[in-house]
Amino acid sequence: MEIKKRIRTVAGKGINVARILGAVGIKVLAVGFAGSAEEKWFEEELLRSGVEPALIPIRAETRINTTVILGGGKDIHLKAKASPVSRREVVAIRRKIGGVVGEGDWVAFCGSLPDGMRPRDLEDICAACVSRGARVLADGGARTLRAAARGGATVLKGNAREAAEAAGDYGLCKADPAEAAERLAEIGPRATMAVVTAGADGAGLWVDGRKWAGRCAARRVASTVGAGDAFTAGMLIGLAGGIPAEETFACALALAAAKVESADPGSVRRSAFRAAMGRVEMKEV
Repeated sequence: MEIKKRIRTVAGKGINVARILGAVGIKVLAVGFAGSAEEKWFEEELLRSGVEPALIPIRAETRINTTVILGGGKDIHLKAKASPVSRREVVAIRRKIGGVVGEGDWVAFCGSLPDGMRPRDLEDICAACVSRGARVLADGGARTLRAAARGGATVLKGNAREAAEAAGDYGLCKADPAEAAERLAEIGPRATMAVVTAGADGAGLWVDGRKWAGRCAARRVASTVGAGDAFTAGMLIGLAGGIPAEETFACALALAAAKVESADPGSVRRSAFRAAMGRVEMKEV
């Protein structure tokens, strides 16, 4: 098999979300861990993407994941084990977040917890953000969703498998996404909105007792890697802008479809986003 093009880019769920927001002109600060050897490169790439970096350097090397894009929407995604963090590094990121979060901010916690960071750490960080008047969105695996929910997250988002694991009901993997979103919301005492994505089957939204189902087809498929992250970015655009929940949902569906047209997991063209908004299909269920 001949390699036609090789791309090296900063990535990861939270980084992808931040880069996509930067690509569409939204002011965003990216807080996260980065291997000290790669910190400068991460910062340069984030700044180039319109993202302000606020990274915590760690002793461990940043992991490298490899995605082989085969075309036609087919990818092979090879994931390395997440780099571990020390207690000192966990304390450092807690202080960093505490120093930048303020009233009215939206804070998104994305991805899985690295070895060395406990669910209670994330719960405490979320609670601290809420106490400062910020609002929290969580997007990740079961441990991330549960910890953030306990910490006061108001918006919970995951794919069908993540929602099923977080809710402790694996039947949700095959459930209607809107029904799964309602079940996901139940784990959060302060949750007012929950979203479950299901790939080509669209997504489901639950908000204050109401449910929507929606989908948006891509004009072409370059790579589906990062589509869920683009969906989260779309949610944040709507939430930060104060637009109604159903319009926020439409924005997320369109941004995810636009991302599928790009091979870069953290890149979306504004023109593709605008075009996708006209293809969104959604209904209250």
